Amino acid sequence: NFTSNPATPALANPTQFTDTTTTYGGAGISQWSWNFGDGNTLVGSDPLVHKNPEHNYASLGNITITLGVTDSDGYSCSKNVSTSVSQSLPDFRRVIPR
Repeated sequence: NFTSNPATPALANPTQFTDTTTTYGGAGISQWSWNFGDGNTLVGSDPLVHKNPEHNYASLGNITITLGVTDSDGYSCSKNVSTSVSQSLPDFRRVIPR
C-alpha cells in the first residue's frame, strides 16, 4: 500500500509518495516498482531512492498509480490507485486595503 501528499496530485507541484507496505516473517522489501500513471516509472532496490519517491506531473488528466514490491523471500504484491492530476491553486495572499 502507499499514500501520497497531496492526496490528489497537482500540476507542476511535487507529490510525495510513501510506501506503507508491511512484510511478514522477517522479510524485507528488496525492490520497489513505481508507475506514476503518466508514462514515468521508477524501479530499484535502494530504499533511500525508491521507497518514498517524489514526482512532478506535467499534464492534467486521469491516472492510475501503481506500486509493486518484491520482498527478500521472493513474494510480490502491487497496489493501484486511480486519481486525477488537478490544476494547481495559486498561493493565497492576504491583501489589506489602504
